[in-house]
Amino acid sequence: MNIDWTQLITKAMKDAAIQAAELAAAKTLLASRNAQAIAQISRIQDRIDTINFGIDIGEATAEDEVEQAALTLNLKAWKTYKFALGKVTVQPT
Repeated sequence: MNIDWTQLITKAMKDAAIQAAELAAAKTLLASRNAQAIAQISRIQDRIDTINFGIDIGEATAEDEVEQAALTLNLKAWKTYKFALGKVTVQPT
């Protein structure tokens, strides 16, 4: 009987393959969440800028200013989330 040792797959090799797949999935998820955060930040910032134009020219209503205040809080939350996502890649695990 001849054994083809090139076909040998050890537990360590299987474990390494599983870890590599998990890392790839985590990187994909991280990239997706980063893209979502960037899109939300951009959308909110654009609306805030638009309201600021109205404020600058004196045409913004009180409702616009209330909306701007709420959006500013929302923007801060998204920026905090995006910053936290940026720290994920510097963690050892």
